[in-house]
Amino acid sequence: MRWLLLLALALPPWSAAAAPTRRVAVLVAHPTGGPDTEPLQYPTRDAEKLGAVLTELGGFAAEDVAVLTAPTGPQVAAALAQAEARVGQAKAAGERALLLFYYSGHAASGDLQLGAQRLPMATLQQALRGSAADVKLAFLDACQSGAMTRLKGGVRAPGFVVEAEPDAQAAGMVVITSSSAHEASQESDELRGSFFTHHLVSGLRGAADRSGDGVVNLEEAYTYAYHRTVSQTAGTRGGTQHPTFTYDLRGNGQVGLTRLGGRGALLFAGDAAGRYLVYDRDRDLVVGEVDARPGHPTRLSVAPGRYVIKKRTADHLLLQDVAVAAAQQRAVGEGDFQAVAFDEDVTKGPLWLGERVRRRKAWQVGARVGYQAFFDAPSRDDLFHPSALVGVQVEGQNLVARGLSLHLDAAFGGTRTAVAAGPYAEAVPVDFSVFLASVGLSFDGWIGQATRLRAGPHITGVYLRRDFRDGQAPFQDLFTLSPGAAVGLDWRWGALAVGLTVRAHYLRYATEAEDRSLGFGEGYLTVGYLP
Repeated sequence: MRWLLLLALALPPWSAAAAPTRRVAVLVAHPTGGPDTEPLQYPTRDAEKLGAVLTELGGFAAEDVAVLTAPTGPQVAAALAQAEARVGQAKAAGERALLLFYYSGHAASGDLQLGAQRLPMATLQQALRGSAADVKLAFLDACQSGAMTRLKGGVRAPGFVVEAEPDAQAAGMVVITSSSAHEASQESDELRGSFFTHHLVSGLRGAADRSGDGVVNLEEAYTYAYHRTVSQTAGTRGGTQHPTFTYDLRGNGQVGLTRLGGRGALLFAGDAAGRYLVYDRDRDLVVGEVDARPGHPTRLSVAPGRYVIKKRTADHLLLQDVAVAAAQQRAVGEGDFQAVAFDEDVTKGPLWLGERVRRRKAWQVGARVGYQAFFDAPSRDDLFHPSALVGVQVEGQNLVARGLSLHLDAAFGGTRTAVAAGPYAEAVPVDFSVFLASVGLSFDGWIGQATRLRAGPHITGVYLRRDFRDGQAPFQDLFTLSPGAAVGLDWRWGALAVGLTVRAHYLRYATEAEDRSLGFGEGYLTVGYLP
């Protein structure tokens, strides 16, 4: 079963009078729990999501956040010792200190399961209580994770209030778990992570900011994660999860966890209503979720980058691609979404980035430059001369079937040269012209996230003409249909695409003496636009 332990120091409120605080984190993800457990899919993703929100919004320096994947018990102990050394440095400098420990993996019978090794929760709790850090916060997202809060009489409830001492800063320890001591904690393929951590991170990015003051405090984050976790797990096969907590916290009860001001954000306001999932296109993560209501603007703080926003309706999905710059407040409205079928859900699977462009039927238009040359040297010198080309292309992507596109293109070009009229005669100046019109199919495959490889057959109408500039001979021309094949490689940046294409043709023609055939080829550089 899915187990995540997040153990962290709670942040004191941001204020001008607050002492400087050093924030240190150890994030541990372990997918296996021994021979009697199934491997987990998303511990590392959960750790990455939490680490991102801590460094972006929580005041953690990147060098003070350690991420451990599938570590041993001694490695975890060593990481905690290094973190405690950083805490000691902060205290020696007269600063307050924050220590965060996060575990994502299996747990049972009061132990964290680090593969074949076990780490008792009581031992971990004792070590954290012994830290010199001022405030300690523990989030446990796990099967039976409530065993840790039960050690100190924890309860399951939708919220809690810490009595404040007006002149004291927050100090102590808080433990929050994703489920009770006898409940399963669960992962979601749609969320690409555990339910509880997903909602915790969403809350820390702004979905939990009920007061609208731009600071998500501990009580807001827990209350949001509690309600959303209970709601979304109520109908799952694993059963409802009830987050729990226990605390020994003194001082100011408004413990700030993240600060939202001055950051890039998605703003769900106006006609935005319902549940929205936000996917990070660059990091392939579900960064958050928003439950928007008309008249109640909700902000989700995000790093600069590209995102896909998804909303599910009764009979289809709504998808929207957005880009967010640093400090930009990007409004999200219902009118900007595109409706797609459920089986076109591009946010599922490891290669969802750009999948909407890959799968949907669409027309791409482009301009191209190229070069044509014939393979037979005598013919190339005397009859069919190499030429520069310019042209246009129209492509119906996925028009025939998914991954099978239709190509229409036309190009023209020419060159000015001279041909020998005989062994002793002077060369005759010639204008050589070529006109091409082609139709073809391509079978499309994707390399990585934005590169397309295509190959397929085509047939081209070829018109060639020679005009003798001295006027001593009439023009010569040829029209024929030429079968061939093409391969190409495209790179995409949003609606723009740059492509390289190489084509080979078979040409049959007749002279006064005999029928002949030869091959010729073209190379193109194309810049296209996909509306």
